[in-house]
Amino acid sequence: AEPQDSFPESVQDSFEHASENEDCHDGPALASRGGRGAVPALTLSGITSDCSPMADIGSPTNGGAPRTRQLSFCTSCSYTRVGQHLRVVGSCDSLGAWNPLQGLALKTTAEDFPLWNSAGTLALAEDAAVEYKYVVCDQSGAAACWEARPNRVLNV
Repeated sequence: AEPQDSFPESVQDSFEHASENEDCHDGPALASRGGRGAVPALTLSGITSDCSPMADIGSPTNGGAPRTRQLSFCTSCSYTRVGQHLRVVGSCDSLGAWNPLQGLALKTTAEDFPLWNSAGTLALAEDAAVEYKYVVCDQSGAAACWEARPNRVLNV
């Protein structure tokens, strides 16, 4: 049986069921930055994350292009239902500038679930501080549930 078979009927119930005593409340901390305030926030401790640097690109001297790092994302999240996916949404343009529709979509397979991975790598300027969250999205890319924890910070 696939892991989704045991999930309750609604996303909201899924988060409440999975988190037991933790609250799922309206709107992420980012709602005041233009996000949708009626989107539940994910307060589960079950999301773990790994953002891995892949390589350095560019030259920091002689007026060359700014040095960048190639990053990939891998996280574990079992709180999605069929038709939903996970996105990385954050403060830089490459992560959608807090717009889930523009965030970095993560992929999984039946064999890999609950692990979600970025399909490729993301180039970010070295020495940048990027804030981000994981967001469960529907098929259109709209947010179904944001992480409720404080923003994750990636110091490139």
